[in-house]
Amino acid sequence: METWKSKDNDETELELYSELWTRLSRLALNENNMLMNKYSLKALENSLSKVPEDLQKVPLNRLRWYSLAEYLYSETLLKIM
Repeated sequence: METWKSKDNDETELELYSELWTRLSRLALNENNMLMNKYSLKALENSLSKVPEDLQKVPLNRLRWYSLAEYLYSETLLKIM
């Protein structure tokens, strides 16, 4: 699941990276089975792997994807439990 890595200094790639992983996670979560829930968690971990420590410097476009990814992470954990 991890063949492409974004460049840490390219804002467009960072936003696309987080958007793609978040959307993939949502699609996996819609399948409603345990295996796809696990794939959803892995995709969300990939999406959130690029979150910097200082969120003040992150553009709002990317923050919304991080926010959605965190929400989906909690939803996925709830479904697994």
